[in-house]
Amino acid sequence: MGITLFAFSTILGWEYHGEKAFEYLLGIHKYNMFYRVLFSLVVYLGCTQTLNLVWSFSDIANALMAIPNLICMLILSKEVA
Repeated sequence: MGITLFAFSTILGWEYHGEKAFEYLLGIHKYNMFYRVLFSLVVYLGCTQTLNLVWSFSDIANALMAIPNLICMLILSKEVA
């Protein structure tokens, strides 16, 4: 029961965080419903696919998120040092 509640609250937290980032990038909250529908569709697809496919997609998504961070670290390395 605990893992189910943790998973559900994590999904809600990710949705909220992503929605606010989406809102910040667009500058308006007009398209929040579009984001919520898209997020719900992705969650549904993730729940109905094979575990191997979901983990592979997760690994690829994490790698794609790391690329801009690594580039920024290289650009800002003098300021950090």
